[in-house]
Amino acid sequence: VDYPVSAGEWQQQVSDVSTPDLCCERCNKSPHCRSWTWGVTGHGPKICWLKGMSPKIKVHKLKFLSGLRSAAAPPARAPPAAETKPPAAKRAAAAKPAAATKPAQAGSCGPIQHGIDYIVGHDHWFRQRAHVASPGACCAQCRAADPCKSWTWVRKSRQCILKGGEPSKKLPNYGVVSGLAKLVPIPRPRPAPRPSPPPDPHKVVGAGEQTVCGPLDRGKLYRGNSTWNEHLDHIKDPHTCREKCRHIAACRVWTWVKDAGLIGPDGPSRCLLMGGTPEHRVEKAGAVSGECRHTAHVGNASSRGVHGNRLRKGHPGQKADLRAPPTSEGWHPSCATGKLPELPEPGHGGPALDVKVLTYNLYWWNLFDIENDLGGKPFRLISGSMDPPYDVMGFQECEDPHYVLRKAGLEDHYHAIKGEMAICMAFRRDRWSMLTSGQLNVAEDRKDQYFGQRAAQFIRLHHTATGRTVFFMNHHGPLPVDSGGRCGGAATAFNIMEFIARNARPKDAIILVGDFNADGKSATVQQLKRRLEELFRGSVDGGIDHVFGNLPVSSVVKAVNLGNGGSDHDALQVVVRVGGGSPEGNGKAKKGEASQAANDSERTHKQDAASAGHAHHGTPPKALGCACDMAEHDIDYVIQSNWGFHFDHVPSPDVCCHRCSVVPECRSWIWVPAAGLNQCWLKGGLPVGRIRMLGHVSGLPNLAATATMHEDADKIRKYVQRKTAVRRDTATPTPGTWEKLPSPGMGNPLFFLSRESSDRAATAEARPPTAA
Repeated sequence: VDYPVSAGEWQQQVSDVSTPDLCCERCNKSPHCRSWTWGVTGHGPKICWLKGMSPKIKVHKLKFLSGLRSAAAPPARAPPAAETKPPAAKRAAAAKPAAATKPAQAGSCGPIQHGIDYIVGHDHWFRQRAHVASPGACCAQCRAADPCKSWTWVRKSRQCILKGGEPSKKLPNYGVVSGLAKLVPIPRPRPAPRPSPPPDPHKVVGAGEQTVCGPLDRGKLYRGNSTWNEHLDHIKDPHTCREKCRHIAACRVWTWVKDAGLIGPDGPSRCLLMGGTPEHRVEKAGAVSGECRHTAHVGNASSRGVHGNRLRKGHPGQKADLRAPPTSEGWHPSCATGKLPELPEPGHGGPALDVKVLTYNLYWWNLFDIENDLGGKPFRLISGSMDPPYDVMGFQECEDPHYVLRKAGLEDHYHAIKGEMAICMAFRRDRWSMLTSGQLNVAEDRKDQYFGQRAAQFIRLHHTATGRTVFFMNHHGPLPVDSGGRCGGAATAFNIMEFIARNARPKDAIILVGDFNADGKSATVQQLKRRLEELFRGSVDGGIDHVFGNLPVSSVVKAVNLGNGGSDHDALQVVVRVGGGSPEGNGKAKKGEASQAANDSERTHKQDAASAGHAHHGTPPKALGCACDMAEHDIDYVIQSNWGFHFDHVPSPDVCCHRCSVVPECRSWIWVPAAGLNQCWLKGGLPVGRIRMLGHVSGLPNLAATATMHEDADKIRKYVQRKTAVRRDTATPTPGTWEKLPSPGMGNPLFFLSRESSDRAATAEARPPTAA
């Protein structure tokens, strides 16, 4: 039986309480406890909940015991007011009636930190309050709740998160404000200074002042409370709008709207100028916004950041730029590059070992701290893909790996390693033992999108049954996306590979996973691919989640995109085979055999087609004119589309690419080798995922070569259109003739259905086309 507690009532959670009697004893000792519940949650520890109210209802729940405060214990009293007073103040307050007590004021809160998230353990008391207008209001709610020790206010959702402990760490997180419930001594009141006159909106920035305007925020409309605002109609572009704000002393925020519905010869655009700070940033197509700050003149230009929005430290009235690092530079990664280090080769021979890995960006601050796990979606994603179990997992944006494993029901089977910079790893205890582990900062965000430093963590594992070793590294890359951060992509990749080279050993199978914040075209990925193979890639933001290794691509047994589970990234699962001979040799042999078979088949068909061409036309066939530079070998596309078509007996991927390129409906293609039936699948959509399939080849059409296609391109196009029309037609097709057309270099001859009646219809050979 469980005693539920109403929202807002006092409650305290205590972990590792072995028996219900000890839980009851804790309740009797707590002055605020009126009832208690003891229970076991999943595979986790035994927990005791102390509750500040008598039960109004009772809920049946297995493995839970509840009870009331013992009658022999001192009577419970209401939780004290959040404000702690000195003894003299307490005596003065006791002499006054209770009605004279004033509510807590936001101005007496402890120090407030903008852009910082306070992290406390999940075993602490925790509450969320919605629709909280400001950080000061959130602090006041924390002070009014007795168990609350710290708080975090989320600007975008207006949520106030109350926490029952002081922070164990403080992490940068743009868009949040945090603080403690401790009081700040209130100074004695002083005579109020004479109020300064309101800013003159018509005053221009003087020569002794400096105006700093941030970068353009495209697609965003800024809104907020302001004592002054003004709109200017028919402003032609956002740069002009920003300049208007720059030269008006009262302006702090500007927004340019491309189409405001205005009528006139100068266009429908409008410039909105405001004097406050933006409280809301709303997505709006055609809108561009930004901020400007007017300060006293700063003579040293070097004290400003990349966009000129970092002022000299300590300037009066200065507000920190949440996107920029602090003025004290502190640690910076090495931006030096050089010759890329040589990495160890994996060990060959011996029994084969399949290693299953997972990489997953957990989106912690939103998925866990705000959305409350979305009913366990990320845990079901992990536990639902455990057949067979993962050998090693890497998580990004991870604050507590033990909590993740416990909620997924895996804590008893895995050893978790919590790193700095919100990255974590876990490996399977019954199959592996840890040899060494470590972490190193390898990059740093650029100043225009600054969240902090970026690290790589590694673990070197020994397989107890086979004796093989695996070097597993987990990384969360720098921002902005595809930039490589402060030092660029080449330096980030160099630092990662230097770290690997210093810690990996000969015959280690190296596996590097993570959210690199860099897609396949970035300098980071291009440099990494000079020493490592890209084994799999996600689809978010063009593919910024990767799995690399010193193993050949042919060693990949399985690679699956598992979906996001509520995160803003997809979880990637990859199974690689280590050992069992030379994986690279085996993979090359298999690919070579398939290529040789395809080449032999294509050569035979070209010879047949050439003979047919000479016999019927007297001239040799023309070349295909289609080069598939974007073909992906050993990849099968996952495509969502309402249109599709396929050909049988297609000798090679190049022929499949050619057929996709000449059919207007085709946006991607897949070539599937099979004994006696090589198939070419044309699809009407772009890939939403990739699955590793040995021998399959996938790609996009070569539209640039369409204009130079040979003479059969139009016939192929018409054939697909006719066959598609026949499939849609529920009535019996009009009798027609099968017209055999030349198909140089395209495998077996194609037969095209002519729906026009002909005198030859009765004598024509009525058989279906071999290529459909």
